[in-house]
Amino acid sequence: MFHGSCVNIFNSEEYKNVEKKLKIYSLRTKNGIIDRVFSNQVIVKNLLSAKTSIDKHVGKEINFSTGDKGVIDSKFGTSGRIKVRIDIENASDDLKKLLNTID
Repeated sequence: MFHGSCVNIFNSEEYKNVEKKLKIYSLRTKNGIIDRVFSNQVIVKNLLSAKTSIDKHVGKEINFSTGDKGVIDSKFGTSGRIKVRIDIENASDDLKKLLNTID
């Protein structure tokens, strides 16, 4: 969600050129699948392609369907899988159960 103060007000004649004057953002989502689970990391597949450079994604936040959040750590292998670090103390019960089945 973005918020801020009004920078410019357009009348109906200027509306056609609005895209040239404003930066317009759109929400992008990608879906991946948890492939493997370790003590505080998960391996996610199908989120990025094998050709995608991981460097610009390292440190970005990931939201899981359970409401948990993780941070992209590094790539895992050569097929586009990534390591996602999870804060175990703040993890949901569902994710804790999944992590406990591995130990």
